[in-house]
Amino acid sequence: VEVNADGEAIAAEAKKPAPAKKPAPKAEAPVKKEEAKKAPKAPAKKETKPAKAVSDAADKLTDIDGIGPVIEKKLIAAGITSFKQIAAWTDEEAEKFGEQLNFKGRIEREEWIKQAKAKI
Repeated sequence: VEVNADGEAIAAEAKKPAPAKKPAPKAEAPVKKEEAKKAPKAPAKKETKPAKAVSDAADKLTDIDGIGPVIEKKLIAAGITSFKQIAAWTDEEAEKFGEQLNFKGRIEREEWIKQAKAKI
């Protein structure tokens, strides 16, 4: 039997035990830089782009003398993906792309349009 501050007996039934406390969720330890580098990264989601109506199919533009991998990437970024597109360039378009690629006069000098026509 327990006694309160006034000296009165307290029945054991009246006293309820305090509810059990749930343990706090454990916080994850901060990831060390070394571990972060080792942890596999989730693969990036590939975005699907609609096919461009301008080009029939993507050609390997590096098959044209004077177009390397870097220039090919720049042409693709500009929407040029086929020999047919290059073959259809006017002199003004060739000049415009030459300036865009920082190769003024190179397209004409290396005859990209003539080479593209030969590959169609």
